[in-house]
Amino acid sequence: MTKQATKYIKMGVSQSKKSLKESDISIVKFSVFYFLSIFGKLILFLYPLFVFADYSIAKESHAEQKITFKNILKDSDHPKKYFYAILYISIKSLLIILGTLLIGGLAFGLIQLGMFLDEYFLLERYYIALFFQFVSITLLVIFFVYVSLYLSPIIYLIQSRGFSFSEAFNYNSKMLNSQNKVKLLLIQLFYLLLLLLNITVLGSVVLFMLFISFPLFIVMSIIMGLILILRLPRIFMSYSISKVVFFDDIVEELKFNAIEENDDSSTLDNMASKEKVLLKLFEDLPETIDPEETKQNDSLDEKLDASKEEAPKAAQKKATESKEKSSETIKDESETSNVKEES
Repeated sequence: MTKQATKYIKMGVSQSKKSLKESDISIVKFSVFYFLSIFGKLILFLYPLFVFADYSIAKESHAEQKITFKNILKDSDHPKKYFYAILYISIKSLLIILGTLLIGGLAFGLIQLGMFLDEYFLLERYYIALFFQFVSITLLVIFFVYVSLYLSPIIYLIQSRGFSFSEAFNYNSKMLNSQNKVKLLLIQLFYLLLLLLNITVLGSVVLFMLFISFPLFIVMSIIMGLILILRLPRIFMSYSISKVVFFDDIVEELKFNAIEENDDSSTLDNMASKEKVLLKLFEDLPETIDPEETKQNDSLDEKLDASKEEAPKAAQKKATESKEKSSETIKDESETSNVKEES
């Protein structure tokens, strides 16, 4: 079963912190790698290398509580995975470009319509045009969020589960039901707000120093920039861990549900086969019963019962007769013996 979104967030933050402490890799090397990853993902043929590396680091951090750079590029040795990742980012980029163009065209038309209505009703400002502009920006944000949510597990399935692109695309819809979409959205929003909070706080300190002294502004800009460079990779790593653990739980839950469904279907098949056997037996029986046959069977049963009752009586009668005969023969023998003695 999947946990609450807060559980995955806490797990990502704590495990990233522990992994960085237990690892032999310095935070400077780790930060350099993550910034290379950010820029490397912008290049098409380098995208699979770095996106697979992110998932490998997250999985290793979750499983072993440490980070090594030995196996982070091992998935790039598989040509199919590399090709599927290129296909994924190409389709995702094309989808984003087409969606942006469609929503942008719709926004342009709505804003022009709003300006026309504002002028038609002689309004002082372009209220309707501003409203349509707000609606267009909202639609664009919703579109980006939906694409980010819906396509998010595909790279995970290709890298961690060995799915092809079509298999990952089909399985993706099973993973992200409405409940899981909300959880993933909360995870993404938390790390986005955390990133914006760090940038806002550090940027505010730098801007405050600008009003005090320009040399101090330069010094604080360098210091805050270094702090941001060291903190951003940890935020990205925490997000990757939370996302990987969340996807792992979803896949395991789907596997468990599939096993239960197979067990239920096999049980139903067994019940159906037993019902077929019973129906076959009942089909072999005669459909109608002849009343004359039943009467004959009843008369035969009565005769059998009567014969069973008369059998012990006949045996007793025969026993008494045999006793009488034996007594008579004994008397005759005694009389003949007496006659012989008298003679």
